[in-house]
Parts: sequence; C-alpha cells; structure tokens
Amino acid sequence: MRSNLNTLQQHISALCMFLALMFVPSTLSANSDNSQATDVYLLTAQDINGTTGNYNVPSPHQFANSSGSVYTYTITSMPTTGFSFRIGVKGWDKDMQQYTDGDALTIGGSYTITTDCYGKAKAWKVSYTENEYKSLTITVDLSTTPVVKITGVKNTGGGHFHNLRSRTLYCRR
Repeated sequence: MRSNLNTLQQHISALCMFLALMFVPSTLSANSDNSQATDVYLLTAQDINGTTGNYNVPSPHQFANSSGSVYTYTITSMPTTGFSFRIGVKGWDKDMQQYTDGDALTIGGSYTITTDCYGKAKAWKVSYTENEYKSLTITVDLSTTPVVKITGVKNTGGGHFHNLRSRTLYCRR
C-alpha cells in the first residue's frame, strides 16, 4: 500500500512539473511580445512641444503605444499657424508621407497610407489660425493598411474646448 502511495505521489509530481513547464514558454513569449513596441516618430524640423525636431529616425518626438498597433502623439505647444511632418518608423526604409508635398492633412481627417505614400521627400502640411487649438493628437495605426489621423481640441473662446471628430480620406495617386 505504501509503495502504491509513493508511486502515485511521484506520478502527480511529474504531472505537475510537466504542466508547469508547458506554461512557462507561453508566458515568456507573451511578455516578450508586449515589450517589443515599435518606435514611431513625428518627423518635423519645426518646434513642437518646445523641442525642434528633424526628419530623421529617431527624432525627439516619439509616439506612445496606445494599444496593439496604434500609436499616439499629443501636441500642446505648436508653431503659430501650422507645421509640416512625416511619420517615421524605426527599421523602415521609407517614411509615411503625403502623395503630393505640402498637401493639407486636415485636422479631423484620417488618411489611409497606400503604396504611393512612402518616401523621404514629401510632407503633410497642417494649418490652423493662431490660438485656434489647445492641443492636437496624431494617431498612427500600423495595421495591415496603415492610417494616419489628426484630431484637435479647439479653443472656443471662454475657456471651453471642442473635440473634433475625424473623417477618412485616402492618399491620392
């Protein structure tokens, strides 16, 4: 009876060890996937949030990972009437850019990046009037078909702000 009990305990111990070892690799891979965020940058030579940037990756204007493939960058200090920019991703040969240099990226707009919207020579132009916005947020979704979106919190005068909704446009060919 005693030997049967010892044998049963050994089998249970072996089973527990086997199950524990099966879960360790999946836990390690889940943690490593979450820690491998992509480095996404706002590329501009203008003064944004008190820092003059550049059109090189890395730049001083790094996006934060919101969730999954979505990254955001909030601007609270910006040039008086507008700025130009591209989106750079560490490890990519080309930046995300507008099809035609200087084309407007309308605040409240969302732009799907097509094959014609990669390079290093062009930039979007964001324009506004002086003191029109309290903040602007640029969102980049790096899913299968990347999207760049810009939204703003607008100054409305008496200390109230208005959140702008977005609409989707496509990079022209």
